[in-house]
Amino acid sequence: MALGAARCVLVGDPQQLPATVISKAAGTLLYSRSLFERFQQAGCPTILFSMQYRMHPQIREFPSKYFYQGRLTDSESVVKLPDEAYYRDALMAPYIFYDMSHGRESHRGGSSSYQNIHEAQFALRLYEHLQKFLKANGAKKVSVGIITPYKLQLKCLQQEIKDVMNTKEGEDTYINTVDDAFQGQERDVIIMSCVRVSNHGVGFVADIRRMNVALTQARRALWVCCLCTMCIKGLLG
Repeated sequence: MALGAARCVLVGDPQQLPATVISKAAGTLLYSRSLFERFQQAGCPTILFSMQYRMHPQIREFPSKYFYQGRLTDSESVVKLPDEAYYRDALMAPYIFYDMSHGRESHRGGSSSYQNIHEAQFALRLYEHLQKFLKANGAKKVSVGIITPYKLQLKCLQQEIKDVMNTKEGEDTYINTVDDAFQGQERDVIIMSCVRVSNHGVGFVADIRRMNVALTQARRALWVCCLCTMCIKGLLG
């Protein structure tokens, strides 16, 4: 661009994760804005690719309404997919929030991050429930992602699920944080552990773009472990 390019096309999504800026002063001065965002805010024309090819319609509905002005539509290939066998179980519908108000967030070893052991244990039980259903019904294998906004919770999840990861089913299981490494990836089933349950907020999950990444990586089912009212409050402000 500095050398006088006649035309420049940027492809991206300003509703996804922003740049990581450690300095609060830099954040205040808007250095977390991408070049894409700056052009967009300056009035440069943008085109939304509104047809999505990944998510079950029930998963698409919420992100479309709150992040993309209700403009996302489902491709025919998504609409015509048959229901998954595990949808017959009420605990494993395409889109579910599990109320984890009995859980407790905590620190460990002076870390500034958070963990929620009850949520990690619940995520494991939910994962095992899915695998048992698939085996009992002769259903096809599914890829599973277990994600969380917090690195300490990631360690907690890895500890709880370490035995599972050494099994054949574990080969299709991905555990990580909601960050740049996960952005753009997808799995058949996503189990999300939000961790925070206090009245002081939901931390990273309150970042609308981080929430958008977390809620749009699942193809066939999205299961969110959280204190439901706090997550919705954090998301909608």
